[in-house]
Amino acid sequence: MPRTRCTTRLKRPHTSGHIRQVLIATTESDMVLNLELAFSLAMELGVDGTADREIMVLGDEDRWATAVFIDPDPMLGLMPALLAEHFGVDALTGLVVTRSLHPVAQEPASADEIATYRFIEQTYAEQGIELLDMVFSDGQQFRSMDLSLGSGHWTAGLEAA
Repeated sequence: MPRTRCTTRLKRPHTSGHIRQVLIATTESDMVLNLELAFSLAMELGVDGTADREIMVLGDEDRWATAVFIDPDPMLGLMPALLAEHFGVDALTGLVVTRSLHPVAQEPASADEIATYRFIEQTYAEQGIELLDMVFSDGQQFRSMDLSLGSGHWTAGLEAA
């Protein structure tokens, strides 16, 4: 079944000031959580003022985006299930794009990046959400933790919709 274009509406959270903005899909989304989206968001992070620190995308069981959170408070970023419930969206998959505090080199992921990824992955899993990837970006380059660690979310035959 073809997907219809996503109509989004800006919805301010009751926790005003803790999230810069939230985009909620009001119809079926045309944005699928995939590697192309991850890298696209990584290139936008900090470029045009859309997001300074982080972009968190939640998706349904088929990996269609249901909500995009721009610069959530770090504590709220650890509670995707609570955010999904608060905004009334499905959340079974997630994607996080975050600004790196250090330049992202072409070298393997650092121990700090791996530890951060594993912590976020476990935190999401405890809430019933599969973290598909966490992408670190310095505005110039980016690193997919899924690809770096060979987790297989992107290599399991997922193509862009």
